[in-house]
Amino acid sequence: MNRHQQRANQGFADGHAETLPVSVLGLQYWPGTGPGGGVATGNPKWGGNGVYDGRWWWSL
Repeated sequence: MNRHQQRANQGFADGHAETLPVSVLGLQYWPGTGPGGGVATGNPKWGGNGVYDGRWWWSL
């Protein structure tokens, strides 16, 4: 991800795309820390444990 001026391509639901720093999305916090201090890996649909880190950016 860091080969392109520290940015990654992001696709959005409305059809547009842009490059954003990976840190804007909160990916540097993976795996995250849940509210109780345990590991947060996100949505079980994608193999996660159902716990989310508040630092992840959800308003895409």
